[in-house]
Amino acid sequence: MKRSVLLCLAILSAAVAGVVLADATDGDADDIGAVLDAQVRGWNERGVDAFMEAYWRSPDMTFHSGTDRVEGWETLRGRYRARYEGKRRGELAFENVRVVMLAADAAYATGKWRVTTGGEVATGLFTLVFRRFDDGWRIVHDHTS
Repeated sequence: MKRSVLLCLAILSAAVAGVVLADATDGDADDIGAVLDAQVRGWNERGVDAFMEAYWRSPDMTFHSGTDRVEGWETLRGRYRARYEGKRRGELAFENVRVVMLAADAAYATGKWRVTTGGEVATGLFTLVFRRFDDGWRIVHDHTS
């Protein structure tokens, strides 16, 4: 009995996901890619505040890195400013970015980040959760390693 219930739930979940995903378009993934491109340009050309434009400006936005958990846009901006403003931020690049649409208004992106500062290169991975708002796609959760 348990097995048949689980099978029915799996089929129902797949059917619902298919209906929801049908509302999302390839253009949405392109729009998210454009947000990430703008984020890289912002970091490289204008600084932390321009980089932060990609994030949902809310106290409910979350960021995880290592053992740190940051809640809220203002808090995350403060973290980035403390670490990178007035110092060499280095040149940021994203590589191997993959966008997966979850629904018409939700997606996630994975990839690799690289910051080159002088002769030093730092790299890591990221998973970003996006939601579509009236003003466009925004990062609502960032998990960076």
